Amino acid sequence: MPKFTFSAFRRLWLTTTLRWLAGGVFIAGALLKLNDTESFEILLVKTGLAVWNTTPFLTRLLIGYELALGALLVLNLRLRKTLYVAAATLIGFTLFLLYFKFALG
Repeated sequence: MPKFTFSAFRRLWLTTTLRWLAGGVFIAGALLKLNDTESFEILLVKTGLAVWNTTPFLTRLLIGYELALGALLVLNLRLRKTLYVAAATLIGFTLFLLYFKFALG
């Protein structure tokens, strides 16, 4: 039987907690966007990422993507790939918000 040390337990607890927090952030973000889709649609059109014809589809697609990513993190499914996708998504959302703040005012 392998020995389970306190430091291994602490590392497992820390990684599980961080994974749950990150997944919770993605799930909360998706649910908040789902609560007010019209504002999110206006934001996508205002930034030029979508036109009015495709905005409802794109909005729901992004919300579903964010919800699925959060669920994958919380459920610990395909963790390595999910972490890469989550990091890329966070970088993309951050760059989008910086562009929105500084380029569009």
